[in-house]
Amino acid sequence: MKKKLIIALALLCPAIHYAKYTAEEIVPEVLARQVLEHTNTYRISKGLAPVRWNRAVAQAATAHSMNMGFHIVGFGHDGFHERIKSLSKKPRASAENVFMGNMRGDRAQKCVDSWIDSPGHQKNLVGNYTDCGIGVYKNAEGYWYFTQIFTRY
Repeated sequence: MKKKLIIALALLCPAIHYAKYTAEEIVPEVLARQVLEHTNTYRISKGLAPVRWNRAVAQAATAHSMNMGFHIVGFGHDGFHERIKSLSKKPRASAENVFMGNMRGDRAQKCVDSWIDSPGHQKNLVGNYTDCGIGVYKNAEGYWYFTQIFTRY
């Protein structure tokens, strides 16, 4: 029941969990957009087209980040195929990157750098995709959870 509630909140009202942040704190959606910027900077440096933001994919990514942050699911890719099947528009191809940490500084750049340094994640970053959705959630213990989903339609 708790898992369904978290998913429903993320899908129906994705900004609801942002209300707890003050002006001095990082807003998760802003951080997600920064991850997209760093992703596209990297893709362009490799001669690839940038990926565009996809809100529906971002909602699925946010639900997964929240579920990991609340320890409903473990850190990782469990449920990836279900996340893709839940999208109203079915992609021809998809991939997912996840990251977790309680770091300071440029969190978005550190996240993307960690994916660049990991062969499997780097393969996703430079894959043949057109769209991207990123969900970010900070849990009560101070850990940030990032989920990046790539799709091609």
